[in-house]
Amino acid sequence: ERVRAIMDALIPPYMDPESVRCYVIDNPEWNAFAMGNFSVYVFRGLLDAMDDDEVAIVLGHELVHATHEHSRKQYKKDMLIQLVAAGVIGAAEEIDSDTKKVLVQGAALMAAMAWQNGYGRGHEDQADRVGLRYAWEGGYDVTKAPRLWQRFAEKYGNGNKIVNFFFADHSASEDRARKLAVEIDVNYPEAAHSASRHRHGQL
Repeated sequence: ERVRAIMDALIPPYMDPESVRCYVIDNPEWNAFAMGNFSVYVFRGLLDAMDDDEVAIVLGHELVHATHEHSRKQYKKDMLIQLVAAGVIGAAEEIDSDTKKVLVQGAALMAAMAWQNGYGRGHEDQADRVGLRYAWEGGYDVTKAPRLWQRFAEKYGNGNKIVNFFFADHSASEDRARKLAVEIDVNYPEAAHSASRHRHGQL
């Protein structure tokens, strides 16, 4: 019921709220994900650890994946990348030197993974930005977003930046926190000002 109430506040007015289905998974981890059919899944651990503003920021992010058709777009891009990589690997078979052949094929695979995951990170960054708008229009405190991703970094770490570039389809949590802090300063100055006044007991 808590997830449903928050989600109803986030859904854009052009959408039918009944088209979005919410499910809670009994798992202690902090996680959530959305499917292309507008099913959103939230782990109980995330709900237990976060207040409604923070849950709204996460749910807004996941809702964007559905409203912006990220799954379909990612699938099409993955197919293109795989075709390009297969073409390079096939052409490399004509190289006489086994060492050079392996190097070229390995480089093609690494480039494909970097391209693929970079595209995925673009979707994740878009989901952060637009999801913040959904949360703001739903009446939630979006100034908590940077600290939220810092908490993810503290709990799960950021990992090696080189490994993240090639193998991760999400930006590192600290990078997400930094980008969202800039987003709030530029596009939600009134929210930042209001939060500051609350912290200093002026309201």
